[in-house]
Amino acid sequence: MRNIDIDFLMTSLDSKASFNTRGELKENRIIFNDDEGNKHFIIIQKDSVEYHKRGSMNMRYVFSLKHSTGGTYEIDGNKFLFVIKTKELKTKDDEIMIKYDLLLDDDILNKSTLLIKYR
Repeated sequence: MRNIDIDFLMTSLDSKASFNTRGELKENRIIFNDDEGNKHFIIIQKDSVEYHKRGSMNMRYVFSLKHSTGGTYEIDGNKFLFVIKTKELKTKDDEIMIKYDLLLDDDILNKSTLLIKYR
């Protein structure tokens, strides 16, 4: 396990979230907390990346260039299921960059970019 500095940026059509924090890198997993106390897990696999967020809301997204994947978003007792179409996925040089579309019933709900730099 190694302690790391993390620069987090998530942008979408209608919002932007960014923060810097400390986290841990162990094998293929990055764990960190944001400014609101939510816990984030990033699991880097050979052909995909999983992103989990736990706290005021729970989220699990899977990103893969090979096929559409699924995502869940839970808040206030409501659970939403999405289809994720990953447009771009890079996991090298201590950086994760993912561009993706969130779809519900074949309609695009959002276009987003997730960028995580760690050192």
